[in-house]
Amino acid sequence: VGLDTETTGLDHATDRVRLIQLATCQGTFIIDVFEFPDPKSTFEELFEVLAKFGVVGHNLGFDLPFLMKLGFVPGRVFDTMLTSQVLH
Repeated sequence: VGLDTETTGLDHATDRVRLIQLATCQGTFIIDVFEFPDPKSTFEELFEVLAKFGVVGHNLGFDLPFLMKLGFVPGRVFDTMLTSQVLH
């Protein structure tokens, strides 16, 4: 599953996830996290599925700490930024 986030800033300690974008074989989905009063419990099931399937993203070292604050425990991850750095 392709994964990306948009956040309210760059600081993992004080800023929050605003949008979660997911790309799957069934389509691309954009989730406005601010629309859910309790995102931690709302996304619990989604995060379990993502952990099982694994995620692909660019600079996941930035995105994952924000998602982990919401309860996401990553399984397999593939970071295209790190891969590019290794190859070049």
